[in-house]
Amino acid sequence: MRQMEGKQMRVADYIVRKYRRLAIKLSLEDARIISATKMEEVVDKEKIKELHRQGDVIPGVSEFEYISVALVKPMGG
Repeated sequence: MRQMEGKQMRVADYIVRKYRRLAIKLSLEDARIISATKMEEVVDKEKIKELHRQGDVIPGVSEFEYISVALVKPMGG
C-alpha cells in the first residue's frame, strides 16, 4: 500500500483500489462521556421486508434486480 501514490493504480490486468474505513468499537458508556450519542426514530427495515414478503403493498418500497460484471484474469495466464 505504501507504493500507491493515489487511491487507485493499475498492475498488469488488474485495477488496485485503496480504501480507508473507520472501525468504531466504542462502548455506549464511553461515547456518552464524549457526547457522541444520539437518539433517533428510524424505519424498521426488517419489518418492511417481512410485510413485503407477505405481499403487502407499501408506498415508497420497490424491489429491483441488477447484475454486476467484472473482468477476471484466469489464474496462470
